Amino acid sequence: LFRSIVKATDFDGDVVSGNAKALQITVDDDTPIAKGEGSVKASVDEDGGNNAEPAVPDGLSGSNPGGTGDDSASGLTATGSVAAMFSIGADDASHTNRYTLDDTNLASLTAQGLKSGGVGLSYSVSGNTLTAKAGTSDVFSLEITDTATGAYTFTLKDALDHAAGSDENELTIDLGAIVKATDFDGDVVRGNAKALQITVDDDTPIAKGEDRSSVALLTVDGKLQASGTFSYSIEIGRAHV
Repeated sequence: LFRSIVKATDFDGDVVSGNAKALQITVDDDTPIAKGEGSVKASVDEDGGNNAEPAVPDGLSGSNPGGTGDDSASGLTATGSVAAMFSIGADDASHTNRYTLDDTNLASLTAQGLKSGGVGLSYSVSGNTLTAKAGTSDVFSLEITDTATGAYTFTLKDALDHAAGSDENELTIDLGAIVKATDFDGDVVRGNAKALQITVDDDTPIAKGEDRSSVALLTVDGKLQASGTFSYSIEIGRAHV
């Protein structure tokens, strides 16, 4: 409203101020927008494999590093920022609560049908931490560790059921729909489901070599006989399928 700064003066000096609403400037707001699929990607591996010392495994307990198709560069945690999922826009001045989790769209996770040991996962959000459980057992978590920068940590805590018979295949979890961005004046946008994707590399059984064998050959009544022991072991690992 610009009444106090606009006036009219005629030739002989008569002055009138403008009506309060005679000059109006409308300012349209800017809002955050959500970006598309694959804006933020990361990977974890059930059997770890990124530890330089094989004797100190960094995968799930009992897992087998290596195997056909193994993602040897990943461990059980992935870090990054969800900021790339959004364009915050102009209303962003020193805002410290930009990126948070939203518990109103957990159905987007349930719809993916993820399981661990044949048990369907359930999901809950407390503060800015998402927890996925199979029964009472934690399977993975996602935490926004810094709401200003969008820094997050994803932690795999138990094995997920992958497609059967495909070696160390990968399973992708779409987490974007539970992340939201808020600008300085309170405008909110929720992320696209596939904008935050975590890929989980499978664990597989491995066959160990010959452990111990002994064979004795002897002849009884002209026939060759054999007796002895042979042992062979397979490490099943933590893959449920």
